Parts: sequence; structure tokens; C-alpha cells
Amino acid sequence: MKAPADRLSRSITVRSFDELTPWLAGFVASKFHLLFLIGRPGLGKSQRAMAALDGSPHAWIDCHATKLAMYCTLYRHRDEPVVIDDETSLLTDPGKLTLMNALCQTNAVKTLRWDSTTRLLAERGVPPEFRTSSPVLVITNRLRAISASVVAMIDRGQPLLFQPTAATIHEAVADWFTDREIYAFIGAWLGLIPGLSMRDYVKARAMKDAGLDWRTLLHRQWKSGKLARVAALRADLSFATEEGRVQAFVAGGSGSRASYFRYLKKLQTLGTIPVPERTGAVPQP
Repeated sequence: MKAPADRLSRSITVRSFDELTPWLAGFVASKFHLLFLIGRPGLGKSQRAMAALDGSPHAWIDCHATKLAMYCTLYRHRDEPVVIDDETSLLTDPGKLTLMNALCQTNAVKTLRWDSTTRLLAERGVPPEFRTSSPVLVITNRLRAISASVVAMIDRGQPLLFQPTAATIHEAVADWFTDREIYAFIGAWLGLIPGLSMRDYVKARAMKDAGLDWRTLLHRQWKSGKLARVAALRADLSFATEEGRVQAFVAGGSGSRASYFRYLKKLQTLGTIPVPERTGAVPQP
């Protein structure tokens, strides 16, 4: 049984960081016993969860944790908030799934058991069975209902589809990103960037620090090189007419006359056509 992440039963779409904040605060306060925070990479999901915890006692279990490590961590942090961060194997590892199903029951107090005899627990001072009231937050890029057990587990909680707009992401990045030149450049192209990620800003700064042509490289990454060529031609004051720009676009191998005006129309949806820093330079796609 399969269901794509964007069609999870009873999921709620969250469009902004302000909308997400009360959900995370409710999780920390044990108002929600089980939340699934689902969204593509680079949206700052983990950072927002960490900020909501604000240093309070909690368990943080990442993708490298084994079943034994999970069990021991859950024991040591029993009754505290538990964050499962990007742990996709919990859906495919039978042992972890059994543990998760027990942890994610709707009971106020849940019982977790180790399903085999092992001296490793005794060596760590961990009992083979314990009770906990921990609320659980699962952070993942994608969540699929791949089995009846997973369907049941998801149904016990509340799936949140975190889908902030590009403008929302850009505004949030302003709180910590210090390179205003890169920030302004990305902001100018905001409406045409597919799947904007906070990591785009960090990668651009690394390119800039390495002395690379980060503007052109970002356009390649965004597949927007031809749009950038049209923007550069529009900003080039050496052309007396629009027809001259069209001819330069075609002669440069960027496309046809019709393509030029199609890209120009797309640029105009931004309101103001971005002006390249070096107006005489036409970025290569």
C-alpha cells in the first residue's frame, strides 16, 4: 500500500514558519503525542525543531542510530520529547518499525520492550522493558505509507506538510545570512527559482569565497541561464533597439526570436527585470 507524501490521509499543509511555530511548541509541551513534519530538504525543519526545544531535556535520534541505540536513548530520555530526525529506515527496518509502533501508540503511557535476550542492555544499565510518556516528532523529507503497520502509525499522529513559499524562505534566511550581495541577487530572481532551498544561499557563498562566478553557476543550477541572458541583453545600453537584442540572442545560440520574447515575458512576471552587476556581460547557460 503506497501513498505519496503529498497525499497522506488527514495531512495539514503548513505554508509559513509562523504557522509551524505553534505546532512545534505544542509538541514540546506534550500537547501532541505524535507529529510528522514532512518537507523537502533545505527548509530548516530540524533547526526550527531544535529552536522550539530551546535547550530543554529531549532525545534527538538521527539517521545513523541503530535499533539498540534508539532503545537505549529512549530509555535514558523517557518522558521527554523525542525527535526522530530524517530516519527513513524506521519504515523499512522491521526492528525499528516495531519499536516505533510501540513508541507511537496513542496511550498516555507507552510500554517499550526489547524483543530478544542480550547482555548489551545489562551492560548499559537499560532494562528489557520500560514505560514512557514521551511525545514524538518525526522529521523527514518524504513519508510513504508502505505497509499496514506504517499506515496505522501515521494515522495515530498528525502529518504536517511543510511547504513554505520562496518569499517565506527568503525572509527567514535574512535572520542569519550575512552576505547581502548574494541575498539581494537571489531575491531578485525569487519568482523563477525552482524549489528554493536555504542551502542555495550557503552554496552561493562557498562559490563566491572560492572566487567562482557564482551568479552564472546559480543560473545553471536553477536552469535559468537563458533567462539571465535576456536580462543581461535588456540591461545592455549598447543596443539601440529591442530588435538588436533579439538578433544578439539568436546569434549567440540561445534560441529563436519567439524564445527571446517568451523568456522576456517570463522575466516580466517578476515585476522588475533583474539587472546583472556587469551589464556588458551576458551569462552563459
